[in-house]
Amino acid sequence: MPPDTVASERQLHGQTPRALLAACEIAGLWEKRQDSISADRIVNSEIRNRRYLGSRERREVAELVFGYIRAKRRLTAMVASLDLPQLPESAVRLLATEQGYEEALAVSSDQLSAAVNALPDETDAVAFIGRVLSFPDEWAVSLVEILGDAGAIAAARALNNRAPTTLRVNTLATTREYVLGQIDGATSSRWSPLGIQLVSQANIFDLPHFREGWFEAQEEASQVTVLLADPRPGNIVVEIGAGAGGKSLALAAHMLNSGAIYAIDSAPVRLEELKRRAAKAGVTCIKPLAVSSDAFGTWTPTRSVQHTLSGLMNRADVVLLDAPCTGSGASRRRPDARWRSLTPAGFTALQSKLLLQAAMFTAPGGLLVYSTCSFDRQQNEEVVEAFLQSDFGRLFTLVPAAERLGRGAAWAAACRPGLKARPEADQPVLDRSGYQGLESNGYLRTWPHLHGMDAHFAACLRRGG
Repeated sequence: MPPDTVASERQLHGQTPRALLAACEIAGLWEKRQDSISADRIVNSEIRNRRYLGSRERREVAELVFGYIRAKRRLTAMVASLDLPQLPESAVRLLATEQGYEEALAVSSDQLSAAVNALPDETDAVAFIGRVLSFPDEWAVSLVEILGDAGAIAAARALNNRAPTTLRVNTLATTREYVLGQIDGATSSRWSPLGIQLVSQANIFDLPHFREGWFEAQEEASQVTVLLADPRPGNIVVEIGAGAGGKSLALAAHMLNSGAIYAIDSAPVRLEELKRRAAKAGVTCIKPLAVSSDAFGTWTPTRSVQHTLSGLMNRADVVLLDAPCTGSGASRRRPDARWRSLTPAGFTALQSKLLLQAAMFTAPGGLLVYSTCSFDRQQNEEVVEAFLQSDFGRLFTLVPAAERLGRGAAWAAACRPGLKARPEADQPVLDRSGYQGLESNGYLRTWPHLHGMDAHFAACLRRGG
């Protein structure tokens, strides 16, 4: 081993807090397995395996590992400037040094300053977002194209902040006002009339009435997408990509637990979780459907499931497609998504195929909602616009988001336990101008730096006839 490498290795070892050592080990494991397992699962599992860590040390480990994931490109560039071994451990120790850990890394303040000064500044927005704020170059380019230099930098900074814990109140069981009075420091969310934000990263399992199904964790942009869909009690709703049921449960409450929601997903384990959550929330109108597919996204259902799907063709009042995507807009919550080998181009063909399949379920006069948690146009506007130019897509037109949101929010705010019907004549309608800030060219567009929500996209399309 060359002498300079030996010296660098010595800089990385010695008297070190065990939380820092654990963080270095776990960061290395994540680097090897990041394409096959989420950072949350790796970190939680590895922390549990280290029973010698106290509760404070566990928090420190998690903060260091996720801090490394968020700042990976910047830390890696600085490690190179400091002539340290190109290892995750070097970057984690550098981060620990920045956070005030003593003896985490044997470098001087002058050396650190020089490494920082070698990084790009804000005059080159794409380079700054990519190498300093630590995003893939493709994401940086997309942000600048959509928001301009200053807006893109503000959005990237916000996506690097920890997201608040947001709850959705189950109006089948209680009201937002009551739950707010039960949780210390809880506040009403800005855009969803059923949303509650917590002041700290609380363990929701320990909150009053969680086990009775009075509320669920759900990001506010996801709640707003349900307001955009705004289904009626008694409607037939098809949700594709239902997962563990966050939107399904919100749709059920919005529909007063009447009608039918066909929750389609390719993973039976997620649908089992949906069933458990539905039972806890007192929801009975959800009908889970496991539908397998091939590598190209073509569905391959069993004979009985195919029979059900065939019976739903051209019949659904509302169809909601939660399209698979890169997850760029949710990187506040899942920062590891930015380093997976997933690109927008790898999703657009699948998204287009799923959108066409979803459209087939929509009844004449019904609504089709396309939703992603990514911010680039390639997975969003371009997919929708290509669909609208297709032979079948020409039957659909874009419905402006703000008007739908005002209508859906007014109804959600009026929902109470025991409500049995939605009298259309008495239905309140909020002024759409209150939601104009969430509309961009007719689409729903949310941003963390503008709205305090994930960077989320949705389009509401109405079928003619």
